[in-house]
Amino acid sequence: DQLVMIEVNNASAKALLTTHGASVLSFTPLAEGTSQQDWLWVSETAVYHGKKPVRGGIPVCWPWFGAAEKEGLPAHGFVRNKVWDLVAVTALSPGETQIEFRFAASFETLSLWPQVFELRLTVTVGETLTLALSRLTQRTSCLKSPRRFILIFQYRMRRMCEWMDCRAANVTIN
Repeated sequence: DQLVMIEVNNASAKALLTTHGASVLSFTPLAEGTSQQDWLWVSETAVYHGKKPVRGGIPVCWPWFGAAEKEGLPAHGFVRNKVWDLVAVTALSPGETQIEFRFAASFETLSLWPQVFELRLTVTVGETLTLALSRLTQRTSCLKSPRRFILIFQYRMRRMCEWMDCRAANVTIN
């Protein structure tokens, strides 16, 4: 069980993503005047075997964050430990690349969370790192649909101050 990795190298930045959880594992801006070091943190003990999420980067935590309300369910939701479909990789310009992932409900996910849904994550790698998470849901039960989902940005601390000044990461959740 190997992880599928997506390497992005364009005129503005380089990045590493995986279809396992649609996680962004690395983002390094290449502009002059920047440190040209990775802005994201990944644990030195992270495992890349596909049996559990890679510890670090930017995982998608959905449909809940933290401990599950029901015993036996994974913390931080189940989509971060599932393989997402790679929909497209598009060069928008020489310095900007867009990667689109998709994850939809299955018989397995319906046993964990009885809602039909489709998630789309669009990651744009350029001078900035932009993530847009969209959720399409069809109500098929009377159960209340949770509203808690999150993208966790695990920055290297010395990069956090630079990000706050230049807003190098943008997140949109629809």
